[in-house]
Amino acid sequence: MISQIKPCFKTSLLILVLAVLGCTSTTNTSKINSVSETNTFEDDLQIIDISQKQLALYNKHLKTDSVKRTMIFRDSLYSPYQDIWNGYVKNMETFDLVAEYYGVRKIDELNEKNKLFYSNNNKEALLDAFYEVREGMIKLTGHSSKGKWYLLYGPSLANLGGVGEGVMFIDFAFPENKDLKSVIDWFPHELNHQIYANLSNDSVHNVLARCIDEGFAVYVNKLYWNNIAGIDNYTVANSLNCSEQQLVAAEQDWEFILSFFKEHYLSEDRAIIDKFGLSNVKLKEHLPGAIGYFIGYKMVEQYVKLNGNDSWKDIYNLSFEELLDKSKILM
Repeated sequence: MISQIKPCFKTSLLILVLAVLGCTSTTNTSKINSVSETNTFEDDLQIIDISQKQLALYNKHLKTDSVKRTMIFRDSLYSPYQDIWNGYVKNMETFDLVAEYYGVRKIDELNEKNKLFYSNNNKEALLDAFYEVREGMIKLTGHSSKGKWYLLYGPSLANLGGVGEGVMFIDFAFPENKDLKSVIDWFPHELNHQIYANLSNDSVHNVLARCIDEGFAVYVNKLYWNNIAGIDNYTVANSLNCSEQQLVAAEQDWEFILSFFKEHYLSEDRAIIDKFGLSNVKLKEHLPGAIGYFIGYKMVEQYVKLNGNDSWKDIYNLSFEELLDKSKILM
């Protein structure tokens, strides 16, 4: 369990809790109680929580004319936060559909789920855990994550993720985000993406880049839970979010996986990249999805075997091609 801590680093952390006073519709007895609040700490990271503002507006406008409420949602929820919505759902028109079909029409479900994250007993717990994990990541890696985190109710396409330019999100609507722990478990993985993005000078977007970025996050995530959190039984399978049986199958089928990687690793085709990065895509039924995570992990693991236990820290400053070459997995 992650205990409450206080931030103690030297730069400025701006937490923008962007919410409005709770309100309810005549057909819904759920209350979304929230307060506009801005706290400034010393850090260069923003946490922008728009989830409570979303729910308050969805509840308030259940019976508002659909055209009018679309404009209200655009003005209040889309326009101020275009960086996350354009990154996550691509454009304003798709945002309109998300607000309607994943917001207004699922409001009872969202109101109930919100209690898991914002009840009186745990409303500060998520941020407390975030600070703790972030400080642990600084201790582990020697680097601080920079950028933005959005907390929101979206189309439930991912539990946590990034949309580029250091912008990350937590989508509370995602089915596997069922409690605080299920979200907190992936903080080290996502924070490593931010650290890596800030330090790496490599801007290539191909299969190799996707595999390394994700595989490195898998490797560091496991290191965090083993070495910083002290959870000795946190396994590679845990960090890959697959079963032990799938991990064994991937090890046994490594030559097949590697041959597929060799064929495509320089491809910049989004459809090909997705074959390595999407959890619902499998090369074979018995293998884990998102096989690029496993490939990238194996690359990092092999590099460390060749260069020493602490050599994984080198990867923050290596190009993708350099890591591939020095890991020697293609030899």
